[in-house]
Order: sequence, then C-alpha cells, then structure tokens
Amino acid sequence: MNFPATYFFGGTTDGNANAICSETMAQKIRHATVYEAANHSTAPGLGADLAFDLAQDARATMSGVRRFYDRYVTAGHASAGKPFATWNDPATASDGTLPTSTTVAHEFVANVERNGNGYRAPVKRLTAFLGRCNADWLASYAARSNTPEADTFRSTLMVASVSHGVGKDLRPDFRAVPLSFIPGSLFARPSLTRNPAKRTILD
Repeated sequence: MNFPATYFFGGTTDGNANAICSETMAQKIRHATVYEAANHSTAPGLGADLAFDLAQDARATMSGVRRFYDRYVTAGHASAGKPFATWNDPATASDGTLPTSTTVAHEFVANVERNGNGYRAPVKRLTAFLGRCNADWLASYAARSNTPEADTFRSTLMVASVSHGVGKDLRPDFRAVPLSFIPGSLFARPSLTRNPAKRTILD
C-alpha cells in the first residue's frame, strides 16, 4: 500500500473506512501473486510441491471470497443493496465492510480469470490507476468520515480501479451484483479516463 510516492495509501487511508481499499487490495494482490508463483514456479526456483500447495491455498481462500460474494448478492437482491458498507462502525461486533471489500475483489479476480491472460498486466494497470492518488482524492475518500459523499467516492474509486485493471467498464457488472450505491456524477460519463493529469476518477 506504500504507493504512490507522494500520497501513500498505507497510513493515509487509515481509519474506519480503510477496508474498502486495504482489504480489497490485499485480496487482489494475494491471488495475483499466488497465481504467478504457482503457474511460473520454475522462474523463482519453487519446487513442484510448493507450487501445488500455493495453488491449493489460493483455491481455499478464493472459495471464502466467493462465499462472501454469494451472500452479498443474495442479501443485495433482498434489500436493494443495503449490505454495501465502506465504513466499519466501531459500535458493532463484526466488520460490516468485509462483504463489500470481498465482492469488489471477487469481481477483479473473476474478470481476470475469464480473460485468461494472467494477472501481471491487470495488476500493473490497477496500480497505475491508483498511483494517480493525490490530495483531492484523499480528501474525497475521507477515511475518518462516515458520510454518503465519502461512501460514494470510495466505491467509485474501487470500481474505477478494477475497471481500469481489467480493461473493461465494469459499472454494469457492479450494478447487477447489485451495487445500487454506485449512481451519481462520477459514473455519469461512459469512458474510463486515461489522462494522468486529470484528478477525476472517470472522464
């Protein structure tokens, strides 16, 4: 999470709203790393047994992600998207953001797997997009604020980053989950921006 150089995500997004970024990124990077290690084990000198164990571990953890995703989808259709949360309420016993963060991670992994070209390029595009982080983004992310505006920006940032990573506008996919929390001006225009000078999420 220590990128970009000027505005680290690690530390700057600390607070009750960190999970939509930190947990989502952890799942994506973990599965990308394991995929590359298991499928190209000879390059780093990993033995076949270790590569097999890594693959088994990835399948086990991904099945957990899938379970949260399935619960999210079921609950979302039953309650018009109410399971969505980017704010971990400290008054509750469990982390209410976990289903949301795992759902975002699931969509990234599922789309990369469907494309069938591995994780290297998608992760590079994902991190390049997030590497545009700046003071304006962090102010809108508002890691220590529980507001509808901050909620919308956090979800927008994550969906835009996943879309950029897989090279496809995933707004329809996320709306179908359903993530009915993603309306608004940041999703009003159709194309993903590729201009690093811009500070908006989507052009």
